Amino acid sequence: MYRFGRTCVRNKGSALRGPRREAVSGGRGTASSEPPRLERKTSFPEVEGIGSAIIHSHYDYLSDGFITPPFLKEPRTVGVVGAPMSWGQPRAGTDQGAKMIRDYGLEDAVLGLEWRLDDHGDLTFDEPASNDPRPDKKVLNGRAKNSYCVGKGLKKIHDAVFEIAEKKQFALIVGGDHSISAGSVAAILKARPNTGILWIDAHGDINTPLTSPSGNMHGMPIGLLMKLVDPTLIPGFEWMKDTPKLDPQQIVYVGLRDLDTEERKVIKELNIKAYTMQHVDRYGIGGVMKRALDHLRLPDGSLRPLHLSYDIDAVDPEHGKYIV
Repeated sequence: MYRFGRTCVRNKGSALRGPRREAVSGGRGTASSEPPRLERKTSFPEVEGIGSAIIHSHYDYLSDGFITPPFLKEPRTVGVVGAPMSWGQPRAGTDQGAKMIRDYGLEDAVLGLEWRLDDHGDLTFDEPASNDPRPDKKVLNGRAKNSYCVGKGLKKIHDAVFEIAEKKQFALIVGGDHSISAGSVAAILKARPNTGILWIDAHGDINTPLTSPSGNMHGMPIGLLMKLVDPTLIPGFEWMKDTPKLDPQQIVYVGLRDLDTEERKVIKELNIKAYTMQHVDRYGIGGVMKRALDHLRLPDGSLRPLHLSYDIDAVDPEHGKYIV
């Protein structure tokens, strides 16, 4: 899943191609050339090591050793849902993320991996209204901004993603602010209850209306998925009554660098596996991902389905002007 900050702009094709390199010969002059084609491989990250992967414009070797898992069917198909949600936070522009990802080469990237693409288009969401229901402070004395329209929108996401999962397609949800993950992850857990969640994010997103300093819903998806408060008390989220509860041992954080005080307490109390940017600096991203995947193995050591929720603010702000 992709979540966009305000706006993330890259040169067309930069997500699909490696950088052109300057080749220096004898200290004189430079020449620009494409990176060399990689030798065809037959193994996948668990054997090769994720940290050693090199991604550029030639993808065909990635499919060679891929064994289709039982929860997907042949021909391997990516089911795409656009979720242009922006009401979970205060910045304009996050609703442009789905269009931008498509415009900058999503279809070519998927087809280049030798997967089929089934694009279900963008969902539509209602805007907040002055007469929207608000939490009853006698029952839930907290802050949940725009909860009614966000919650109703997440129900649409949940239903669309569950339908894709039931078809045994690979669900790719493109946002949108990160509140959308409450809908997508709830759907995946309903379809595949033992799924492990990789949460790639600078923030914990484990607040609730009772702990959130801002009341913005994009900081609450994990808190709602773990049902740290009863979601039915939040207008718009009544549908979560029948969704599975996310187990704290079913999720791993990667890339944390900005946690609220209450989030630190909850992550520690629930013993959630969490890797910060300091861990990435210490072990390298390959070492961190190996540890994360090892943690997400089932008790018997076997692999489980994985869902990756990716927030663009996991990227170093130096590489994105509007990343916060």
